[in-house]
Amino acid sequence: SVTSPALFIHSLATINKEILSQAQRIERGYPKLIIMAHVAETRKVESKTNEEFGMSSVSVLKKYNLLNNRTLLIHGNNLLKEDMELIRKSGAYIIHCLSSNLSTADGTVDLTQMKIEQIPACIATDGFVTSGTFSVLSEARKSFLFHNKNSAATPIVSSQEIFDMITINPARVLGIQKKAGSIEVGKRADLVFFKCDSASIQDPINYLIEKTSLDVDSVIVGGKKILWRQKFQSLDDAKINENYLKVIAQVKDDLESKIA
Repeated sequence: SVTSPALFIHSLATINKEILSQAQRIERGYPKLIIMAHVAETRKVESKTNEEFGMSSVSVLKKYNLLNNRTLLIHGNNLLKEDMELIRKSGAYIIHCLSSNLSTADGTVDLTQMKIEQIPACIATDGFVTSGTFSVLSEARKSFLFHNKNSAATPIVSSQEIFDMITINPARVLGIQKKAGSIEVGKRADLVFFKCDSASIQDPINYLIEKTSLDVDSVIVGGKKILWRQKFQSLDDAKINENYLKVIAQVKDDLESKIA
């Protein structure tokens, strides 16, 4: 499976030192645990974090040993120069949610600046409520257009870089890059096939990112056909639900034992 438990802190402005100490204890017990946190989404929220802790969200995570190469920093729209330096040294990833930022925040992260600071990034939706979509590919397309809107013929952020932000980069931060995230011998066969309306495509990645509308033709997960020629193959819904409930129960038991 490519699914694993994670520790999620929605916002540093909504929790206290006691909860952070508990999160720190959980992280010590699970040294490979993925850590997710909303940081610097708006200036107001970041200001509230400073009032509570006397430092930025990124500095708070650093203080409680929650900033490392397994940390996903969601948004990061109002980062300070010193925040970016901490992120770069830690190996943490910025999770860019453009549509959500444009509808609910007071700005969005500058992917060009992230490149300059050598901070790796991924692209996500932040959920349907704020972004209006669950489509990561749609978000990738919007991000490509938005961050290159003032560029000349050569994009500042290339289609390949945007594509990496929805494929290999997420695999790296989740620690599954050896089995997912790219098409290579020995990796899981997780593939999506799209219908193509052109007989000859010189740059498939550019076509995929820039094309405004693409129809999914087939989906393969773990080498098994889930959707083939736009027809769903047989799925054991009862078995899927049973396995899901087992994972939830196991994670709950593990966390309760560690906190106790």
